[in-house]
Amino acid sequence: MGRRTPRALPEVQAASSSRVIRVLVVDDEPAVLMHVQPMLEGFGMSVSTARSTAEALERVKSPQATLALIDWLLGADDDGIALGRTLQRTYGIPFILFSGRLNVEVAGNAYKQGAVDVIEKPIRPGRLLAAVNLAVRNPRGRVSCEPEPVAMLSGADSVSLRWAKMVLRAIRASRDPNTEKSVAEASATS
Repeated sequence: MGRRTPRALPEVQAASSSRVIRVLVVDDEPAVLMHVQPMLEGFGMSVSTARSTAEALERVKSPQATLALIDWLLGADDDGIALGRTLQRTYGIPFILFSGRLNVEVAGNAYKQGAVDVIEKPIRPGRLLAAVNLAVRNPRGRVSCEPEPVAMLSGADSVSLRWAKMVLRAIRASRDPNTEKSVAEASATS
């Protein structure tokens, strides 16, 4: 059996019927841009690309992007998280961070800085569409995973533990099948 290409989720379809979803994709690797652009266009979205922070800041002005998909490492001097934070705070554009070198610290920092979602390379169509759907439903760039009332834990790890739980809830909210097992295991130990 061949691989199925996911179709747009109902929220994305509904949003796209009332307005065009414009995605700014920022990555310093042309091959990644050439992979992601047709994938998003296949879902009916308008896509513009940039290879640096400076180029992204120029492209975002006209027409304004609905959301940004940004690589974490953009060459030697550019930081994808800082760019995402700038786009979100200055232009109100939610951002999704992606990278082939993700770890818990990077993901936690991305969520802390306002990323709607964090996904790994290679980018799969279904995972990308789920992240875009999340950004369309939560345009302010906030996942609804406010910290639940947690009994204060003693020791230096209490803040770290609460932060880790919040990150895990955000990951669970993205419904990434690759992380479901890890989230279940981490939740069981806490």
